[in-house]
Amino acid sequence: MDERNELRRKYIDSFKSNLRTQLENIKFVDEEEGEGKN
Repeated sequence: MDERNELRRKYIDSFKSNLRTQLENIKFVDEEEGEGKN
């Protein structure tokens, strides 16, 4: 049971890290696209 929780924690930490990186990249892309559409 402890091993499962440890693996879950590692997976969640990795997921949140990847998600944060994706959101930061999307933000920059949206700013560039926004200038072109306006």
